[in-house]
Amino acid sequence: MSSHVTHRRGRRVALALVLCLWCWVPAAAEASFFTTYKIASPVRVGNLTLFPVVSKSRVPAGKGFLLLEQGISAGLVTVREVGSNTVRQVQTNSGRQFQTTSVGRVNRVLVTNRSDRELFIMGGEVIVGGKQDRVVQKDVLIPPHSEDVAVPVFCVEKGRWSGKSYSFRSSQQLVDLNLRSKAMFSNQGQVWHEVNRKNALMKTTSNTDTYQGVLRSRRLQKELAPRLARLSAALRRVSGVAGVIVAINGKVKAVDVFYSPALFGRIRDKVVRSYLVEALSLTNARAAKVPLSDAVRFIKLAESAKVRRTLATKGDEKHLFDADNVQGLKLRSRKKKRDVHYNFYTK
Repeated sequence: MSSHVTHRRGRRVALALVLCLWCWVPAAAEASFFTTYKIASPVRVGNLTLFPVVSKSRVPAGKGFLLLEQGISAGLVTVREVGSNTVRQVQTNSGRQFQTTSVGRVNRVLVTNRSDRELFIMGGEVIVGGKQDRVVQKDVLIPPHSEDVAVPVFCVEKGRWSGKSYSFRSSQQLVDLNLRSKAMFSNQGQVWHEVNRKNALMKTTSNTDTYQGVLRSRRLQKELAPRLARLSAALRRVSGVAGVIVAINGKVKAVDVFYSPALFGRIRDKVVRSYLVEALSLTNARAAKVPLSDAVRFIKLAESAKVRRTLATKGDEKHLFDADNVQGLKLRSRKKKRDVHYNFYTK
């Protein structure tokens, strides 16, 4: 064998080794949660306890994310049924004609972002209208000037498949904490089961079995607003809060941490409301102190979880994690090359 061929093979082996190391290093070198954040003293209202997660560093300045309700309100974002306003050619006795059809698919909607910013849609966002209300399955980032991006959703209105409009509007609300987890990791049947369970717990009835019944329940109307005001005020008093660790009835349930304190500030009331809906729905509600060590232990469990699946789109990468006691998601922006949302739940 010539030395020239041997040299070429040696170069190929070296290149393969470099590529292998390149694939492996980022995961190992990724900064830990406790390098980037610190956990502050908890705030508690009733049976809900929140540990503020404070960023240790400043996020580079730049254009912020466009949120769903903001984009729809400004006319920069549209959400519609799959197949809506599709033109098809049909043959009739009088010749060819063109008809507009509206088909729709339960588990997909189409989103258009006409703005010059990334559109951030959180998993658990409730969109209303179309042929039935939906909940977004997982976080998604939609690049600027993108048309008809398919976004996975679940139905949260089992008894309706009709409507004159095939477009959606934002409800400006997330589903409760447990249903958010179901939407991320379960299937349509389990989502419907949880919607029915929550309606039963809140003693609400609806002709279409909609989750909106839960959000409009008398109990929430009476108790949610004052509790939300107290918790939001307490979080605003802590500087640099980028998210929270959530405990209900004395047990840590989840963590939500966002790209920056500024982004969390825009989403804060929406996510805290979703925790309160879960806390207020419990029939065995009890106020209990939660030690800081429990919050730290939960984060260590989340940090030990392994990536089980990665979903890549034009705008983002979603890394799905799983361990014995926790499961979660990290959403990463392809454009900014930074994590946007760190979200884990207990099983």
